[in-house]
Amino acid sequence: MRYPIVIDKDPGSAYCMIVPDLPGCYTWADTVEEVLIQAAEAIKCHLSGMLTDGAPIPEPTDIAFHQNDPEFDCFQRWDWVTVTLPELRHYPVLIYRKRRKHYRLIAPDLPGCVVRGKTALEALAKAGLAIERYMEARVLKDETIPEPQPLAYHRDNPAHPAGQWESVPIIVPEIEHLRIARPGRIPRFFRWLGFTRFPWEARPRPRIRGALPPEWEEVDTQTKAAALKATPRFAQTD
Repeated sequence: MRYPIVIDKDPGSAYCMIVPDLPGCYTWADTVEEVLIQAAEAIKCHLSGMLTDGAPIPEPTDIAFHQNDPEFDCFQRWDWVTVTLPELRHYPVLIYRKRRKHYRLIAPDLPGCVVRGKTALEALAKAGLAIERYMEARVLKDETIPEPQPLAYHRDNPAHPAGQWESVPIIVPEIEHLRIARPGRIPRFFRWLGFTRFPWEARPRPRIRGALPPEWEEVDTQTKAAALKATPRFAQTD
């Protein structure tokens, strides 16, 4: 999809970008090149939110249509931004409780994607983020993301425990964007073994000095201890 954008800059401020066809979609940057790069990300995020909320996606219009609008008379530059429409999938999930313990949520189409919560609403709220992380992990491992099956297909399966079925809308992550940030083979091998860091790397130590509030004062205890040892002690007599 190719959306028209308008860029403006006030004296002493950054460049501002607005998408007339998507009300509420805007961004800003210090240069025109940066604002054009951020424009694509802003439009994708805006479209992803509209798809998740079930709102209709407006079709892009021509620049000449918006140039006749007096609201944009003071703007300086018009341009085009081409983006791909995000893919929305609805994954069925099952929420059930086992032996009066915490609630458990599973996605039958995504084996190994499990969410736990103290309540059913808490487990359902965590489902979206858990499915997104599951998809990103499969992409980084060069594995395909399974397609969701209809909700009726899983309801009729007697292998699933009794519980409440829901549908979670998920935006499929962009594969090329994730592969660019993918670590090399050696870090992925150690992650597969369960290491969170390389074995030869030193364990990071917390910096206490940076964690102290600004109003606290650091006291050199070693100097004071040495001074106390050098001070002669007098025996107390009755």
